[in-house]
Amino acid sequence: MKALFGLYEDKHNNYDEFIDKKISPENQKVVDAQIEELSTLKKYKFIYNLLRYLAMFLLAVGFSFATLFMFKSKNKAFDIAFNENGVFFILEIIFLSISIITIIVLIFIDVKFVKKKKEEVMNNVKKTIDICYLELGVPINSHRIDIIRSNIVTKEGEERFDNSSQISNYLFSYAFYKDDEYFYITSVQEVIRIPLSFLRKCTYDDNQTILVPEWLKFESYNEDKYKFFILKEGNNFRLQGLYTITLENEKNDIYFFIIPGYEKDVIEEIILPNIKE
Repeated sequence: MKALFGLYEDKHNNYDEFIDKKISPENQKVVDAQIEELSTLKKYKFIYNLLRYLAMFLLAVGFSFATLFMFKSKNKAFDIAFNENGVFFILEIIFLSISIITIIVLIFIDVKFVKKKKEEVMNNVKKTIDICYLELGVPINSHRIDIIRSNIVTKEGEERFDNSSQISNYLFSYAFYKDDEYFYITSVQEVIRIPLSFLRKCTYDDNQTILVPEWLKFESYNEDKYKFFILKEGNNFRLQGLYTITLENEKNDIYFFIIPGYEKDVIEEIILPNIKE
């Protein structure tokens, strides 16, 4: 059994046999530019978070020195800079000043630049998606779903999930729809068309969880329809409850792919009524 949307070191895709259509080279350039812009935004976010944590660290150190000063000093605060404990007072002022200034600057940057840039990039992403979906013929009433793609390694001739790092699973967003014969999983770059007759099984495990590094939907993960399936862990997201869909092609090759539990409505509408076990 192979992961339909597995991420492999050699970059091959198991779904290639199902690709029905791809976007034009012109729109591919637009997508590539958008991917680069998103990558740049992530770098800005990383640097911003790094500085924020640094400011919090300095603030904590400053308060630590203040606490130490309170226990060590036996003189008035006005005279502290001129006795043996003066070093604590000076360091306290330095750390607190640097951390407070850094926090103020970060707040200004976040309000004036980061949020504005993020809004601009996300608007461009939406426009790019609309352009590509129009070219690929995606119906207006199609669903937008998340599919989990995982790093795959081959050990002793068998495919296994790569658990060598904390993050080895990722959410990818697709348009999802069907007609009388096929169901379609469409990214901004290509249409994957799979016969409904290939569907074999759909199982749901309420206890299965995975960790992903980012949330892709335009709605907040805090909305009621998501809150029972998602737990925020630091900068990552813990997904609770997963659907595993199994396919079998005409050559008896078996594939599977995984969809988060919060996509239940789509599963019940498109997948479950067409299962052929």
